[in-house]
Amino acid sequence: MKPGSARRALAIALVLTAAGAAAPSLAADFCMSSAGLTYVGKSFRLPRPGKCASWQGFILGLPGAADNTSTGTACASSADPLEPHVDFAITTMVEGGAAVIFDHVSLPGPAFTGGDRDTSTLADGFVGSFAGTTSKVACPTAVVPIQSLPRR
Repeated sequence: MKPGSARRALAIALVLTAAGAAAPSLAADFCMSSAGLTYVGKSFRLPRPGKCASWQGFILGLPGAADNTSTGTACASSADPLEPHVDFAITTMVEGGAAVIFDHVSLPGPAFTGGDRDTSTLADGFVGSFAGTTSKVACPTAVVPIQSLPRR
């Protein structure tokens, strides 16, 4: 070995390792569509079978409720690996407490289309219940609709 070649090889290995470590592994947004609404999970990745993942995002298309935030959990079934599915429990708060929306979505895999959605809504003392189908869709290129509060 030439003098300094081991040091040079170590330096190259360190640079390559640092370059790989510096590249973040970010999850993309995950979107589902149901009855004209688009559920957007920010930086959400479907969980592996037998695991759960946190959901944070919002719903696009809520009439009169552009400002809303959603939180919840998604869990992937491990019961039948040949027929995977993911269940979501999502709670959405509309700005000013005008409404609270509780969703349960069950998406069958592997395409995650044709799932069931059951929704309960509490708004101004009214309780509503809705059902429909839900499918994974490409996310729209929209900004987060949450309005920022004015600084004081």
